[in-house]
Amino acid sequence: MGKRKAERLGARLSGYEKKHLHEFGEVHPVNDSFIDETPAVPKAKKAEKRKKHVKVVQRKSEKDGYASSDDEKPSYFDKMMQVLSRKRKGPNLCDLGSAMKKTKVSAAAAEKSSLLISRSLSSSLPVACSVLASPSTKVELGGKRERANALQKISLGRSKSGEKQEPPKAAEEEDREQSETEEHDDENIPSEDDDDEEAVTDSSDDETEGSKKSQHAGECRNYFKLHFSNVLPESAAQALLSKREPSSKGYTSCGLGKMEEATFDCVSGCSEEFLAHTKDSKSVAEVSFSGDEISKELRGGLCQIYGDNCEDLGSEWRQLFSQMNSYRDVAVGLRQSSNAEDVRHLYTLHALNHVLKTRHCIMKHNAKLRATQPDEVPDNMRDQGLTRPKVLILTPFRNSAMLIIDAMLKLLRDPAEKVAVGHRKRFYSEFGHDAEEEEENTGPVKKSEEFKEMFAGNIDDNFKIGLSVQRKIVRLYTDFYSSDIIIASPLGLRPIIGAQGDRKRDYDFLSSIEVVIVDQADVFLMQNWAHVCHLFEHLNLMPKKHQSTDLNRWRFWAINDWSSLYRQNLFFGDSLFPELNCLIRMHCRNYAGRLKYSKAIAEGSHLSITANVIQKFERVKAESISSEPDDRFKYFVDMILPSLVKNTKGHIAIFISSYFDFVRLREHFKRENIDYIPLCEYTTNADISRNRSYFFHGNAPIALITERYFFYKRHTLRGIHQLVFYQLPRYASFYSQLTDMLSLDADPMEERPVRSLYCDTDKLRLAGILGTRRAVKVSTSPKYIHTLE
Repeated sequence: MGKRKAERLGARLSGYEKKHLHEFGEVHPVNDSFIDETPAVPKAKKAEKRKKHVKVVQRKSEKDGYASSDDEKPSYFDKMMQVLSRKRKGPNLCDLGSAMKKTKVSAAAAEKSSLLISRSLSSSLPVACSVLASPSTKVELGGKRERANALQKISLGRSKSGEKQEPPKAAEEEDREQSETEEHDDENIPSEDDDDEEAVTDSSDDETEGSKKSQHAGECRNYFKLHFSNVLPESAAQALLSKREPSSKGYTSCGLGKMEEATFDCVSGCSEEFLAHTKDSKSVAEVSFSGDEISKELRGGLCQIYGDNCEDLGSEWRQLFSQMNSYRDVAVGLRQSSNAEDVRHLYTLHALNHVLKTRHCIMKHNAKLRATQPDEVPDNMRDQGLTRPKVLILTPFRNSAMLIIDAMLKLLRDPAEKVAVGHRKRFYSEFGHDAEEEEENTGPVKKSEEFKEMFAGNIDDNFKIGLSVQRKIVRLYTDFYSSDIIIASPLGLRPIIGAQGDRKRDYDFLSSIEVVIVDQADVFLMQNWAHVCHLFEHLNLMPKKHQSTDLNRWRFWAINDWSSLYRQNLFFGDSLFPELNCLIRMHCRNYAGRLKYSKAIAEGSHLSITANVIQKFERVKAESISSEPDDRFKYFVDMILPSLVKNTKGHIAIFISSYFDFVRLREHFKRENIDYIPLCEYTTNADISRNRSYFFHGNAPIALITERYFFYKRHTLRGIHQLVFYQLPRYASFYSQLTDMLSLDADPMEERPVRSLYCDTDKLRLAGILGTRRAVKVSTSPKYIHTLE
């Protein structure tokens, strides 16, 4: 092997490795590079060295307790185990594999050694996972579960050599050794040693109480244990990974509206216990908020918010939380400003409950391992993922993140005990209200209450923060690999994740995310939906480096690279728009199935229009989804734009939903020398004021307005005599708000036209404006133009 190739593979064995591999007599002495670069030695000297070598091996074997007879001669595997029992660090897996091949080690021994090193050494994580998935390993050791068991037995073989093994540290215990770089604000953070001991005691008490309750109430199920403790059959996992579509069970009515349920047929052959929470949404028992389904640390704060057993919480929200607690994927298209607080409390409760249950499980297993000190970790004590972060919450603005953390602190607040919060002052200084910006956004009375609530406070969309949650301690601004919960915006995580070809990029902290929560999903469309898709593409990938978790406690499905099949995805928005449905279909493969909540729109936003206008809806026939932008542009240029240019009166406003369509029309107007003013999200405040004045006084006949500009500004544009929707707005309320602007400077008896273009892909937007029933009639009618007066 050449020197360059050796360096490329990771190329150098340490002195410790050279020494002990030489002592065992399984490889030739190695130099500073690779085995095949050993200088040539005459045959006579080789024979002498071989004799000395055998004597050294025999003396070493007797010293280590092995018999010198041939019958009890230690195997190659035992010798390698002796090396690893003295020191965990070792050579790279590629180096050892090459060394074994060069020294004529058998293929089975080399394969087993690779498994041994990959399990025992933290520096060989990516190669270890590839060895686990190799076909040759499957022939030698059986299925993936058997291979994982073999790894566990090999790595714990050190305890048989006479050394006492202490149970590995859990991820939460490593917080004790972390030194705080900043002083805590206003509060003395208690020691975590006492907190851990109390957590073990409390969790065991909770388990005892919960088991007693479950004996009396047979319908109560531990969905946390059911979902994460079972291992999928390999055939079912491969079917799910092949992105097979789930089978829908149709729509049913519920308290929240219309519910669509979908399950995967490929898991129907699993055991009854495995499928206990995947059969039917009606079989999910309603959560008792005072029972053991909710972690003990959260019950006091929950009672303060919603009363005993959450009596003040509506039955429809209790039902929704019960479905969330069964760890199915849930998409809710009913979020509004009126129920935003309830939605926020529900998913923060679920996130904290998941983190605390995971922590209790780890601490309880640590106590059992300390008491029993088994030779190998039992299967039911595998309770960790590849990295520590378990929950990811995506939200668009800093003020939303502040409200989420405030809700978490309220839930953790117990009248009997005080919860310490680290870096509280820093958090509120960075995520708190900006008085000048808040006055600019919420000052005018003409803006809607929904707008004022959404843009109240700090609306910076580039942020990220990690949280570590213990029984009495909440640490803010923790490193991602020491965090339990990550709250961020897609834009805040995009520079860290990077793109292919970037030198510095890291997404290992997303490898073991078990719950993803996307709040205000519709707002991400007004930011950059591509960042959300890019983030989901990097969820639950195998990490490149080993972090703080214990390899012996890794779950089987995490080793098998099936973490995405166990991840729960929760989405909350004002509707289930096509981009969201596509994201769910492409990246959400939860084996437990999914639920979608939506609501039929009885009356559209057009009924709230007060202006005297003539509304025309013109259907653009598109050959396919990919050709839809081109077909829309051609129809507009050929059928609508000529009449607009001939209109000498001007005062024409063209509303454009997509920024890409805005750029296309702008370039066309420049080529045709058509006078216009732009009002987009990148227009400066000074240019916006000047362009609005030009349009009002008739100096510019046409105004090009983007939906993103109107979303962030909500300016009133005076002087509109004719309005054209190049595409229907994403928010149905924008249609009525813009249409009412035609009556600001017009004769009440004068009718002004409003023309709207739509395609078959705009049916959901059309339903928001016309209502569900009328939208179905319009979209299925043979006529292409419909007029409402």
